[in-house]
Amino acid sequence: LHAGFDLGSRTRLKLTGALANQDAQNPGSLTANEVLQDRRMANTRNVETGAGKESIQAQGAATLLHETGAGTLTAVAYGLVRDLKNPLSYAYIDVFRRAGGARLSLQNETGRLTWAAGADLGYMADERLNWNNVAGEPGDELALDQFETVLNTAVFATGTISVTERLSLMAGLRGDRIRFDMEDHFMEDGDQSGDRLFTAWSPSVGASYRLENTLVFANFSTAFETPTTTELVNRPDSLQGFNSDLEPQRTKGVELGIRGGLPGARLRYDVALYRLDVSNGIISFQDENQREYFRNTGKTLHRGLEVALQWQAMEPVELLASYTGSWLTLQEAPFENNQVPGVPRHRLYG
Repeated sequence: LHAGFDLGSRTRLKLTGALANQDAQNPGSLTANEVLQDRRMANTRNVETGAGKESIQAQGAATLLHETGAGTLTAVAYGLVRDLKNPLSYAYIDVFRRAGGARLSLQNETGRLTWAAGADLGYMADERLNWNNVAGEPGDELALDQFETVLNTAVFATGTISVTERLSLMAGLRGDRIRFDMEDHFMEDGDQSGDRLFTAWSPSVGASYRLENTLVFANFSTAFETPTTTELVNRPDSLQGFNSDLEPQRTKGVELGIRGGLPGARLRYDVALYRLDVSNGIISFQDENQREYFRNTGKTLHRGLEVALQWQAMEPVELLASYTGSWLTLQEAPFENNQVPGVPRHRLYG
């Protein structure tokens, strides 16, 4: 659902909404030998336990844009509710989620300077139950009962200044404070209630230089990614509460690129090279029962090439092609020089 309304000459309201109903089976993963035998087979344990996912989710958002003397004021509010039934090979997970948030920002262009500043607020609450899995249905053995909340507050600001008609410089800064809280309602192994607090400042800078039909750009940026609640609650020691050993992953990256067009050939192109140095990267691992947990890997190096082409062959026909090359490797023993799993090295789209 999408709708828009003019509330005056300087004010516009946008509404969006969505409803999704999912019912999916989970075939699980295969060993290298199983792939050689039959790459279409499903994991035997996943079949026996009816592993899969059933969920219904409703979400909506409202965006208000208002032109003021100081610039364009944008206010956004959103909400989401989700009911999830998730039989896995090791447990039957039942999660009821409520989430919402708001953003307020102001953007303006003053002479050679374009700037924006604002604040974010996000909240999520999960009621989580874990049962034993009996052929895809919850059994009578409750293993986990907890109430998890996440509160994210953030401020941000960006600015771009045109130094000359061709050269522009950009800088940005974002500060995040993310708090995870958990109330343990399953007391058979003691009260495991607790909290985790993560904070970070994430700066970025960049420059671009415009030629006749081409833009050359270079950026340096940082990123901060906390574990999710799912990653925090799946503890290798099988206790309740949050994994106190799992830390956020942090990234420093550089990007060099060129984009533009060849009007005579009706061709547009976009090419970028990047390098990301990631510390405390979060990856998954499995125990002997194929239960998935998460840990930090130390340092990983991500190098990549992205190419996109758009050709207007004739008035009604447009051809698109893109290629992504990803060389992602772990940098610390005992996984040094191993490829980061789950990311294809080459991806082509046309």
